[in-house]
Amino acid sequence: MAIFNNMYITNAGQALYTKAQAGQQIQFTKMQVGSGQIGTQNPATLNALVNPQFNVAIQSITANSDLKTATISGSINNNNITQAVYICEIGLFANDPNAGEILYGYASAGTYGDYYAPSTAGPYTWNYEVNAAIGNAANVTAQLSGLTYDYGVINTNTTFNKISGGNQKEINKSIDTFLADLTYQTAGGTATAITLSTQTLVNGYFKTFIASANNNSAATTINGKSLYKPGTTTAPNLIAGKAYTVWYNSTGDCFFIKASAEGDADLTNVLAGKKFSNDNDTGIVGTMPNNGALGGSLDINGTYTIPAGYTTGGTVTQSITTKATATYNPSTTTQTIAAGQYLSGAQTINPVTGTAGAGDVLSGKTFASANGIGLTGTIPSKAGATINPSTSQQTIAAGQYLSGDQVIAPITGTATDADVVSGKTYNSAAGIARTGTATVQSLGGQLYTTGSIAHTNGTANTITLPFTPRVVMLTTSGGTLIWCVGAYYNYGYPISSANATPNNTIVFSGNTITIISSVLTTTYTYYAWS
Repeated sequence: MAIFNNMYITNAGQALYTKAQAGQQIQFTKMQVGSGQIGTQNPATLNALVNPQFNVAIQSITANSDLKTATISGSINNNNITQAVYICEIGLFANDPNAGEILYGYASAGTYGDYYAPSTAGPYTWNYEVNAAIGNAANVTAQLSGLTYDYGVINTNTTFNKISGGNQKEINKSIDTFLADLTYQTAGGTATAITLSTQTLVNGYFKTFIASANNNSAATTINGKSLYKPGTTTAPNLIAGKAYTVWYNSTGDCFFIKASAEGDADLTNVLAGKKFSNDNDTGIVGTMPNNGALGGSLDINGTYTIPAGYTTGGTVTQSITTKATATYNPSTTTQTIAAGQYLSGAQTINPVTGTAGAGDVLSGKTFASANGIGLTGTIPSKAGATINPSTSQQTIAAGQYLSGDQVIAPITGTATDADVVSGKTYNSAAGIARTGTATVQSLGGQLYTTGSIAHTNGTANTITLPFTPRVVMLTTSGGTLIWCVGAYYNYGYPISSANATPNNTIVFSGNTITIISSVLTTTYTYYAWS
Protein backbone atom coordinates (compact mmCIF):
# COMPACT_ATOMS: atom_id res chain seq x y z
CA MET A 1 0.00 0.00 0.00
CA ALA A 2 1.33 3.47 -0.89
CA ILE A 3 2.03 5.76 2.05
CA PHE A 4 1.20 9.27 0.96
CA ASN A 5 2.47 12.33 2.83
CA ASN A 6 0.25 15.27 3.65
CA MET A 7 -1.66 16.70 0.70
CA TYR A 8 -0.79 20.31 -0.14
CA ILE A 9 -3.12 22.72 -1.82
CA THR A 10 -1.48 24.23 -4.90
CA ASN A 11 -1.22 27.92 -5.75
CA ALA A 12 -3.99 27.44 -8.31
CA GLY A 13 -6.06 25.61 -5.66
CA GLN A 14 -5.46 28.40 -3.18
CA ALA A 15 -6.68 30.92 -5.74
CA LEU A 16 -9.87 28.90 -6.28
CA TYR A 17 -10.26 28.47 -2.52
CA THR A 18 -10.08 32.25 -2.14
CA LYS A 19 -12.85 32.64 -4.70
CA ALA A 20 -14.89 30.09 -2.73
CA GLN A 21 -14.76 32.36 0.32
CA ALA A 22 -16.81 34.81 -1.71
CA GLY A 23 -19.37 32.11 -2.47
CA GLN A 24 -17.89 30.72 -5.69
CA GLN A 25 -18.93 27.12 -6.46
CA ILE A 26 -16.18 24.47 -6.44
CA GLN A 27 -16.55 21.58 -8.90
CA PHE A 28 -14.07 18.73 -8.50
CA THR A 29 -13.44 16.95 -11.80
CA LYS A 30 -11.18 13.97 -11.13
CA MET A 31 -8.37 12.45 -9.20
CA GLN A 32 -5.16 11.35 -10.93
CA VAL A 33 -2.27 9.11 -9.94
CA GLY A 34 1.27 9.12 -11.30
CA SER A 35 4.78 7.78 -10.90
CA GLY A 36 6.82 11.01 -10.73
CA GLN A 37 9.19 12.05 -7.93
CA ILE A 38 8.74 15.65 -6.82
CA GLY A 39 12.10 15.83 -5.05
CA THR A 40 12.78 19.29 -3.57
CA GLN A 41 10.25 21.04 -5.79
CA ASN A 42 7.60 23.06 -3.97
CA PRO A 43 4.28 21.15 -4.50
CA ALA A 44 2.35 24.44 -4.30
CA THR A 45 3.85 25.48 -7.62
CA LEU A 46 2.66 22.40 -9.53
CA ASN A 47 0.03 22.64 -12.25
CA ALA A 48 0.08 18.91 -13.03
CA LEU A 49 1.50 15.66 -11.69
CA VAL A 50 5.18 15.13 -12.28
CA ASN A 51 4.55 11.97 -14.33
CA PRO A 52 0.79 11.29 -14.60
CA GLN A 53 -0.32 7.72 -15.36
CA PHE A 54 -4.06 7.14 -14.80
CA ASN A 55 -7.18 9.20 -14.11
CA VAL A 56 -9.19 8.06 -11.08
CA ALA A 57 -12.91 8.57 -11.59
CA ILE A 58 -14.79 10.29 -8.74
CA GLN A 59 -17.45 7.96 -7.32
CA SER A 60 -18.95 10.22 -4.65
CA ILE A 61 -18.57 13.52 -2.86
CA THR A 62 -19.93 14.56 0.52
CA ALA A 63 -19.73 18.12 1.84
CA ASN A 64 -19.36 18.88 5.57
CA SER A 65 -20.44 22.48 6.20
CA ASP A 66 -19.26 22.39 9.80
CA LEU A 67 -15.74 21.28 8.94
CA LYS A 68 -15.86 23.21 5.68
CA THR A 69 -14.56 20.12 3.92
CA ALA A 70 -15.67 17.71 1.22
CA THR A 71 -14.95 13.99 1.17
CA ILE A 72 -14.18 12.84 -2.37
CA SER A 73 -13.96 9.12 -3.18
CA GLY A 74 -12.58 7.58 -6.37
CA SER A 75 -11.81 4.17 -7.81
CA ILE A 76 -9.68 2.58 -10.56
CA ASN A 77 -9.25 -1.08 -11.62
CA ASN A 78 -6.61 -2.88 -13.63
CA ASN A 79 -8.77 -3.90 -16.57
CA ASN A 80 -6.66 -1.85 -19.00
CA ILE A 81 -3.29 -2.16 -17.25
CA THR A 82 -0.97 -4.42 -19.24
CA GLN A 83 2.18 -4.14 -17.09
CA ALA A 84 3.08 -3.23 -13.54
CA VAL A 85 3.25 0.52 -12.91
CA TYR A 86 4.79 2.21 -9.86
CA ILE A 87 2.39 4.76 -8.32
CA CYS A 88 3.76 7.36 -5.88
CA GLU A 89 1.80 10.61 -6.42
CA ILE A 90 -1.87 11.64 -6.40
CA GLY A 91 -3.64 14.85 -7.35
CA LEU A 92 -7.14 16.27 -6.98
CA PHE A 93 -8.41 18.40 -9.89
CA ALA A 94 -11.15 21.04 -9.90
CA ASN A 95 -12.67 23.45 -12.40
CA ASP A 96 -11.75 27.14 -12.00
CA PRO A 97 -14.34 29.38 -13.71
CA ASN A 98 -11.51 31.55 -14.98
CA ALA A 99 -8.57 29.22 -15.48
CA GLY A 100 -10.34 26.01 -16.45
CA GLU A 101 -9.31 22.65 -14.96
CA ILE A 102 -6.57 23.07 -12.33
CA LEU A 103 -4.57 20.88 -9.97
CA TYR A 104 -6.22 21.68 -6.62
CA GLY A 105 -4.23 19.47 -4.24
CA TYR A 106 -1.12 17.25 -4.45
CA ALA A 107 0.38 14.48 -2.29
CA SER A 108 3.51 12.36 -2.78
CA ALA A 109 4.49 8.94 -1.39
CA GLY A 110 8.08 9.39 -2.56
CA THR A 111 9.83 6.03 -2.34
CA TYR A 112 6.90 4.54 -0.40
CA GLY A 113 4.65 4.07 -3.38
CA ASP A 114 2.98 0.89 -4.62
CA TYR A 115 2.75 -1.04 -7.89
CA TYR A 116 -0.43 -1.42 -9.89
CA ALA A 117 -0.69 -5.06 -10.92
CA PRO A 118 -1.45 -5.81 -14.59
CA SER A 119 -4.74 -7.50 -15.53
CA THR A 120 -2.85 -10.73 -16.13
CA ALA A 121 -2.24 -10.93 -12.36
CA GLY A 122 -5.98 -11.01 -11.66
CA PRO A 123 -8.65 -8.33 -11.04
CA TYR A 124 -7.64 -5.49 -8.72
CA THR A 125 -9.31 -2.26 -7.73
CA TRP A 126 -7.69 0.69 -5.97
CA ASN A 127 -9.90 3.11 -4.05
CA TYR A 128 -8.95 6.58 -2.87
CA GLU A 129 -10.69 9.02 -0.50
CA VAL A 130 -9.63 12.62 -0.02
CA ASN A 131 -10.96 15.16 2.47
CA ALA A 132 -10.53 18.56 0.82
CA ALA A 133 -11.02 22.00 2.37
CA ILE A 134 -13.75 23.96 0.60
CA GLY A 135 -14.28 26.90 2.97
CA ASN A 136 -17.42 28.95 2.35
CA ALA A 137 -18.15 27.57 -1.11
CA ALA A 138 -21.84 28.10 -1.95
CA ASN A 139 -22.04 24.48 -3.13
CA VAL A 140 -19.67 21.68 -4.00
CA THR A 141 -20.16 19.28 -6.90
CA ALA A 142 -18.17 16.60 -8.66
CA GLN A 143 -18.13 14.96 -12.07
CA LEU A 144 -19.24 11.45 -10.95
CA SER A 145 -18.18 8.27 -12.65
CA GLY A 146 -20.79 5.75 -13.75
CA LEU A 147 -18.77 2.94 -12.16
CA THR A 148 -20.21 1.12 -9.15
CA TYR A 149 -18.32 1.88 -5.95
CA ASP A 150 -17.08 -1.45 -4.55
CA TYR A 151 -17.55 -1.09 -0.78
CA GLY A 152 -16.41 -4.64 -0.25
CA VAL A 153 -13.08 -3.75 -1.72
CA ILE A 154 -12.92 -0.68 0.48
CA ASN A 155 -13.24 -2.86 3.52
CA THR A 156 -11.04 -5.74 2.38
CA ASN A 157 -8.45 -4.51 -0.19
CA THR A 158 -5.26 -3.57 1.56
CA THR A 159 -4.32 -1.20 -1.24
CA PHE A 160 -7.11 1.22 -0.29
CA ASN A 161 -5.71 4.65 0.54
CA LYS A 162 -7.75 7.02 2.64
CA ILE A 163 -6.37 10.53 2.93
CA SER A 164 -8.09 12.11 5.87
CA GLY A 165 -7.61 13.14 9.46
CA GLY A 166 -4.21 14.77 9.82
CA ASN A 167 -4.04 15.31 6.10
CA GLN A 168 -7.13 17.49 6.29
CA LYS A 169 -5.58 19.54 9.02
CA GLU A 170 -2.49 20.05 6.92
CA ILE A 171 -4.61 21.25 4.03
CA ASN A 172 -6.49 23.65 6.29
CA LYS A 173 -3.25 24.81 7.81
CA SER A 174 -1.81 25.37 4.36
CA ILE A 175 -4.86 27.42 3.45
CA ASP A 176 -4.54 29.54 6.58
CA THR A 177 -0.87 30.15 5.90
CA PHE A 178 -1.68 31.06 2.33
CA LEU A 179 -4.35 33.53 3.42
CA ALA A 180 -1.90 35.10 5.84
CA ASP A 181 0.65 35.49 3.06
CA LEU A 182 -2.02 37.04 0.83
CA THR A 183 -2.07 40.03 3.16
CA TYR A 184 0.14 42.80 1.78
CA GLN A 185 2.30 43.89 4.69
CA THR A 186 4.22 47.13 4.63
CA ALA A 187 7.95 46.52 4.56
CA GLY A 188 9.93 47.30 7.67
CA GLY A 189 13.60 48.19 7.95
CA THR A 190 15.12 50.61 5.48
CA ALA A 191 14.87 51.18 1.76
CA THR A 192 17.78 48.79 1.10
CA ALA A 193 17.56 46.49 4.17
CA ILE A 194 13.91 45.39 4.19
CA THR A 195 12.39 43.27 6.96
CA LEU A 196 9.27 41.12 6.45
CA SER A 197 7.44 38.49 8.50
CA THR A 198 7.66 35.24 6.52
CA GLN A 199 7.03 31.53 6.88
CA THR A 200 9.81 28.99 6.86
CA LEU A 201 11.63 29.57 3.60
CA VAL A 202 11.41 26.84 1.00
CA ASN A 203 12.30 27.02 -2.65
CA GLY A 204 9.55 28.93 -4.46
CA TYR A 205 8.05 30.50 -1.32
CA PHE A 206 6.56 33.86 -2.32
CA LYS A 207 5.67 36.99 -0.38
CA THR A 208 3.94 40.22 -1.35
CA PHE A 209 4.74 43.47 0.42
CA ILE A 210 4.39 47.22 0.05
CA ALA A 211 7.66 49.15 -0.26
CA SER A 212 8.03 51.83 2.38
CA ALA A 213 10.85 53.76 0.69
CA ASN A 214 12.57 54.20 -2.66
CA ASN A 215 15.73 52.12 -3.02
CA ASN A 216 16.82 53.90 -6.25
CA SER A 217 17.96 50.54 -7.68
CA ALA A 218 20.64 50.20 -4.98
CA ALA A 219 21.65 46.76 -3.65
CA THR A 220 18.78 45.59 -1.41
CA THR A 221 18.14 42.70 1.02
CA ILE A 222 15.03 41.14 2.54
CA ASN A 223 15.64 39.72 6.00
CA GLY A 224 19.35 39.74 5.16
CA LYS A 225 19.00 37.89 1.85
CA SER A 226 19.78 39.66 -1.42
CA LEU A 227 16.93 40.79 -3.65
CA TYR A 228 17.47 40.58 -7.43
CA LYS A 229 15.63 40.97 -10.69
CA PRO A 230 14.59 37.55 -12.11
CA GLY A 231 17.56 35.46 -13.16
CA THR A 232 20.11 38.24 -12.51
CA THR A 233 22.23 39.71 -9.75
CA THR A 234 20.85 43.19 -10.43
CA ALA A 235 18.83 44.92 -7.74
CA PRO A 236 15.29 45.97 -8.78
CA ASN A 237 14.02 49.52 -8.48
CA LEU A 238 11.53 49.80 -5.58
CA ILE A 239 9.19 52.76 -5.23
CA ALA A 240 7.52 53.64 -1.96
CA GLY A 241 3.81 52.74 -1.83
CA LYS A 242 3.95 50.12 -4.58
CA ALA A 243 3.28 46.42 -3.95
CA TYR A 244 5.86 43.82 -4.97
CA THR A 245 5.84 40.02 -4.99
CA VAL A 246 9.11 38.20 -4.32
CA TRP A 247 9.97 34.50 -4.18
CA TYR A 248 12.73 32.63 -2.45
CA ASN A 249 15.40 30.77 -4.41
CA SER A 250 17.07 28.13 -2.27
CA THR A 251 19.94 27.57 -4.71
CA GLY A 252 21.15 31.15 -4.51
CA ASP A 253 19.75 31.72 -1.00
CA CYS A 254 18.23 34.93 -2.27
CA PHE A 255 14.94 36.52 -3.25
CA PHE A 256 13.91 37.23 -6.82
CA ILE A 257 11.28 39.85 -7.52
CA LYS A 258 8.34 38.45 -9.48
CA ALA A 259 8.62 39.24 -13.15
CA SER A 260 6.57 42.35 -13.73
CA ALA A 261 6.88 45.68 -15.42
CA GLU A 262 10.47 46.74 -15.74
CA GLY A 263 12.59 48.69 -18.14
CA ASP A 264 14.27 52.03 -18.64
CA ALA A 265 11.94 53.51 -21.30
CA ASP A 266 10.51 56.90 -20.46
CA LEU A 267 7.52 58.71 -21.89
CA THR A 268 9.61 60.22 -24.71
CA ASN A 269 10.51 56.71 -25.92
CA VAL A 270 6.88 55.55 -26.33
CA LEU A 271 4.38 56.60 -28.98
CA ALA A 272 2.09 59.43 -27.94
CA GLY A 273 -1.14 58.15 -26.38
CA LYS A 274 0.21 54.64 -25.75
CA LYS A 275 0.48 53.34 -22.20
CA PHE A 276 3.50 51.46 -20.85
CA SER A 277 5.23 50.55 -17.62
CA ASN A 278 8.84 50.66 -16.51
CA ASP A 279 10.89 50.26 -13.36
CA ASN A 280 9.44 53.47 -11.98
CA ASP A 281 5.73 53.29 -12.68
CA THR A 282 2.87 51.70 -14.59
CA GLY A 283 0.23 53.18 -16.84
CA ILE A 284 2.61 55.84 -18.16
CA VAL A 285 1.44 57.56 -21.34
CA GLY A 286 4.03 58.09 -24.04
CA THR A 287 4.69 61.42 -25.71
CA MET A 288 6.74 60.38 -28.76
CA PRO A 289 5.32 62.09 -31.89
CA ASN A 290 3.87 59.80 -34.54
CA ASN A 291 5.26 61.10 -37.81
CA GLY A 292 3.76 58.38 -39.97
CA ALA A 293 5.48 57.71 -43.27
CA LEU A 294 8.34 59.99 -44.22
CA GLY A 295 10.04 60.52 -47.54
CA GLY A 296 11.86 62.98 -49.69
CA SER A 297 14.57 63.42 -52.27
CA LEU A 298 18.20 64.41 -52.03
CA ASP A 299 20.34 66.38 -54.41
CA ILE A 300 24.05 65.71 -54.34
CA ASN A 301 25.43 66.68 -50.95
CA GLY A 302 21.86 67.47 -49.91
CA THR A 303 20.40 66.94 -46.45
CA TYR A 304 17.04 65.50 -45.42
CA THR A 305 15.99 66.24 -41.86
CA ILE A 306 14.21 63.39 -40.06
CA PRO A 307 12.03 64.83 -37.30
CA ALA A 308 12.23 63.36 -33.84
CA GLY A 309 9.66 60.70 -33.09
CA TYR A 310 8.22 57.54 -34.58
CA THR A 311 7.90 56.81 -38.28
CA THR A 312 6.30 53.93 -40.12
CA GLY A 313 9.09 54.15 -42.65
CA GLY A 314 9.52 55.85 -45.96
CA THR A 315 11.94 56.44 -48.74
CA VAL A 316 14.56 59.09 -49.28
CA THR A 317 15.32 59.09 -52.99
CA GLN A 318 18.50 60.29 -54.57
CA SER A 319 17.63 62.77 -57.33
CA ILE A 320 21.02 62.86 -59.01
CA THR A 321 21.37 62.51 -62.79
CA THR A 322 23.42 59.49 -63.78
CA LYS A 323 25.98 59.83 -66.56
CA ALA A 324 27.18 56.73 -68.37
CA THR A 325 30.60 56.07 -69.82
CA ALA A 326 31.74 58.64 -72.41
CA THR A 327 34.87 59.50 -74.39
CA TYR A 328 35.96 63.05 -75.20
CA ASN A 329 38.40 63.95 -77.96
CA PRO A 330 40.41 67.18 -77.82
CA SER A 331 38.50 70.04 -79.39
CA THR A 332 39.00 73.66 -80.35
CA THR A 333 35.99 74.54 -78.21
CA THR A 334 35.33 74.01 -74.50
CA GLN A 335 33.73 70.68 -73.57
CA THR A 336 31.98 70.48 -70.18
CA ILE A 337 30.96 67.51 -68.03
CA ALA A 338 28.07 69.14 -66.21
CA ALA A 339 28.06 69.32 -62.42
CA GLY A 340 25.35 67.63 -60.35
CA GLN A 341 25.71 64.24 -61.98
CA TYR A 342 26.68 60.82 -60.69
CA LEU A 343 29.24 59.25 -62.98
CA SER A 344 28.19 55.63 -63.35
CA GLY A 345 30.94 55.11 -65.92
CA ALA A 346 34.39 56.50 -66.60
CA GLN A 347 34.65 59.76 -68.52
CA THR A 348 37.69 59.34 -70.79
CA ILE A 349 39.39 62.46 -72.17
CA ASN A 350 41.67 61.34 -74.99
CA PRO A 351 45.18 62.82 -75.04
CA VAL A 352 46.29 65.54 -77.42
CA THR A 353 48.05 64.11 -80.45
CA GLY A 354 50.39 65.65 -83.01
CA THR A 355 54.12 65.55 -83.71
CA ALA A 356 54.89 69.30 -83.79
CA GLY A 357 57.61 70.57 -81.54
CA ALA A 358 58.61 74.11 -80.67
CA GLY A 359 60.89 74.19 -83.72
CA ASP A 360 57.95 73.40 -85.97
CA VAL A 361 55.81 76.36 -84.93
CA LEU A 362 56.26 80.09 -85.54
CA SER A 363 58.01 81.96 -82.78
CA GLY A 364 55.59 83.43 -80.24
CA LYS A 365 52.72 81.14 -81.26
CA THR A 366 51.39 78.65 -78.67
CA PHE A 367 50.23 75.15 -79.45
CA ALA A 368 49.65 71.66 -78.04
CA SER A 369 50.80 68.32 -79.33
CA ALA A 370 51.97 64.98 -78.03
CA ASN A 371 55.11 66.86 -76.96
CA GLY A 372 53.24 68.98 -74.44
CA ILE A 373 50.47 71.47 -73.71
CA GLY A 374 50.86 75.25 -73.96
CA LEU A 375 54.12 75.05 -75.91
CA THR A 376 55.53 78.13 -77.69
CA GLY A 377 56.99 77.96 -81.18
CA THR A 378 60.53 79.08 -81.96
CA ILE A 379 60.54 79.37 -85.79
CA PRO A 380 61.88 82.88 -86.62
CA SER A 381 60.08 85.16 -89.06
CA LYS A 382 61.72 86.73 -92.15
CA ALA A 383 60.24 89.91 -93.47
CA GLY A 384 59.80 90.65 -97.12
CA ALA A 385 63.02 91.24 -99.15
CA THR A 386 64.25 91.65 -102.73
CA ILE A 387 67.16 89.48 -103.81
CA ASN A 388 69.13 90.67 -106.84
CA PRO A 389 71.14 88.32 -109.04
CA SER A 390 74.73 87.93 -107.96
CA THR A 391 77.89 86.22 -109.17
CA SER A 392 77.88 84.22 -105.89
CA GLN A 393 75.21 81.92 -104.40
CA GLN A 394 72.62 83.60 -102.23
CA THR A 395 70.63 81.50 -99.66
CA ILE A 396 67.36 82.09 -97.82
CA ALA A 397 68.19 80.13 -94.67
CA ALA A 398 65.97 77.21 -93.69
CA GLY A 399 64.02 77.23 -90.42
CA GLN A 400 62.39 80.59 -91.00
CA TYR A 401 58.83 81.73 -91.45
CA LEU A 402 58.51 84.10 -94.38
CA SER A 403 56.25 86.81 -93.13
CA GLY A 404 56.85 88.78 -96.35
CA ASP A 405 57.54 87.99 -99.99
CA GLN A 406 61.11 87.16 -100.89
CA VAL A 407 61.41 88.78 -104.33
CA ILE A 408 64.24 87.41 -106.47
CA ALA A 409 64.94 90.09 -109.09
CA PRO A 410 65.09 88.85 -112.68
CA ILE A 411 68.28 88.70 -114.74
CA THR A 412 68.60 91.77 -116.93
CA GLY A 413 70.77 92.48 -119.96
CA THR A 414 70.23 92.76 -123.67
CA ALA A 415 72.81 90.24 -124.92
CA THR A 416 71.66 87.55 -127.25
CA ASP A 417 73.36 84.43 -128.49
CA ALA A 418 74.79 86.38 -131.43
CA ASP A 419 76.38 88.80 -129.01
CA VAL A 420 78.29 86.15 -127.12
CA VAL A 421 81.28 84.24 -128.37
CA SER A 422 80.32 80.84 -129.56
CA GLY A 423 80.51 78.20 -126.84
CA LYS A 424 80.33 80.69 -124.01
CA THR A 425 77.28 80.61 -121.70
CA TYR A 426 75.58 83.68 -120.42
CA ASN A 427 72.38 85.03 -118.74
CA SER A 428 70.40 87.98 -119.90
CA ALA A 429 66.85 88.97 -120.54
CA ALA A 430 67.08 86.57 -123.44
CA GLY A 431 67.26 83.62 -121.09
CA ILE A 432 69.17 81.73 -118.48
CA ALA A 433 72.31 79.67 -119.13
CA ARG A 434 72.25 80.38 -122.83
CA THR A 435 75.23 79.61 -125.15
CA GLY A 436 76.72 82.22 -127.48
CA THR A 437 77.05 81.64 -131.23
CA ALA A 438 79.16 84.65 -132.25
CA THR A 439 82.62 84.45 -133.80
CA VAL A 440 85.45 86.91 -133.44
CA GLN A 441 84.83 87.95 -136.92
CA SER A 442 81.08 88.29 -136.44
CA LEU A 443 81.81 90.45 -133.54
CA GLY A 444 84.10 92.62 -135.75
CA GLY A 445 87.41 91.38 -134.27
CA GLN A 446 90.49 89.29 -135.30
CA LEU A 447 91.52 85.83 -134.23
CA TYR A 448 94.63 85.62 -132.18
CA THR A 449 96.60 82.81 -130.64
CA THR A 450 100.05 82.34 -129.15
CA GLY A 451 102.20 79.45 -128.05
CA SER A 452 105.69 77.96 -128.09
CA ILE A 453 107.45 74.89 -129.44
CA ALA A 454 110.88 73.42 -128.75
CA HIS A 455 112.83 72.72 -131.94
CA THR A 456 115.80 70.40 -132.39
CA ASN A 457 118.11 70.87 -135.33
CA GLY A 458 117.65 68.10 -137.84
CA THR A 459 113.99 67.64 -137.02
CA ALA A 460 111.08 69.43 -138.67
CA ASN A 461 108.43 70.68 -136.26
CA THR A 462 104.87 71.74 -137.25
CA ILE A 463 102.60 74.04 -135.30
CA THR A 464 98.83 73.69 -135.99
CA LEU A 465 96.88 76.89 -135.39
CA PRO A 466 93.10 77.09 -134.74
CA PHE A 467 92.72 79.34 -137.76
CA THR A 468 94.60 80.35 -140.87
CA PRO A 469 96.63 83.34 -139.80
CA ARG A 470 97.34 86.40 -141.83
CA VAL A 471 100.23 87.54 -139.76
CA VAL A 472 102.56 85.38 -137.67
CA MET A 473 105.39 86.53 -135.50
CA LEU A 474 107.96 84.14 -134.02
CA THR A 475 110.78 84.77 -131.64
CA THR A 476 113.61 82.49 -130.69
CA SER A 477 115.00 82.01 -127.29
CA GLY A 478 117.98 83.85 -128.49
CA GLY A 479 115.89 86.90 -129.30
CA THR A 480 115.74 86.51 -133.08
CA LEU A 481 112.51 88.03 -134.37
CA ILE A 482 110.93 86.46 -137.45
CA TRP A 483 107.89 88.01 -139.16
CA CYS A 484 105.76 86.43 -141.73
CA VAL A 485 102.99 88.55 -143.09
CA GLY A 486 100.12 87.00 -145.04
CA ALA A 487 99.24 83.43 -145.63
CA TYR A 488 101.00 83.46 -148.95
CA TYR A 489 104.47 84.03 -147.68
CA ASN A 490 106.38 80.85 -147.24
CA TYR A 491 109.64 82.36 -146.18
CA GLY A 492 110.63 83.90 -143.04
CA TYR A 493 112.42 87.14 -142.81
CA PRO A 494 114.85 87.27 -139.99
CA ILE A 495 115.22 90.73 -138.69
CA SER A 496 118.80 90.96 -137.70
CA SER A 497 121.81 93.03 -138.69
CA ALA A 498 123.72 89.86 -139.15
CA ASN A 499 121.17 88.06 -141.31
CA ALA A 500 119.28 90.32 -143.61
CA THR A 501 118.74 87.79 -146.38
CA PRO A 502 115.55 85.82 -146.36
CA ASN A 503 115.75 82.03 -146.36
CA ASN A 504 113.49 79.08 -145.99
CA THR A 505 113.60 78.75 -142.23
CA ILE A 506 109.79 78.61 -141.79
CA VAL A 507 107.12 77.30 -144.12
CA PHE A 508 103.43 78.34 -143.78
CA SER A 509 100.65 76.15 -145.14
CA GLY A 510 97.08 76.98 -144.27
CA ASN A 511 96.81 76.92 -140.53
CA THR A 512 100.17 75.11 -140.04
CA ILE A 513 103.62 76.49 -139.43
CA THR A 514 106.58 74.15 -140.12
CA ILE A 515 110.01 74.87 -138.78
CA ILE A 516 112.56 73.23 -141.14
CA SER A 517 115.09 70.79 -139.81
CA SER A 518 118.22 72.80 -140.56
CA VAL A 519 117.26 75.56 -138.23
CA LEU A 520 119.17 76.06 -135.04
CA THR A 521 118.02 74.10 -132.03
CA THR A 522 116.03 76.53 -129.90
CA THR A 523 112.53 77.29 -128.54
CA TYR A 524 110.23 79.30 -130.76
CA THR A 525 107.36 81.42 -129.43
CA TYR A 526 104.68 82.24 -131.95
CA TYR A 527 101.99 84.94 -132.15
CA ALA A 528 99.31 84.62 -134.87
CA TRP A 529 96.58 86.98 -136.06
CA SER A 530 93.89 86.32 -138.59
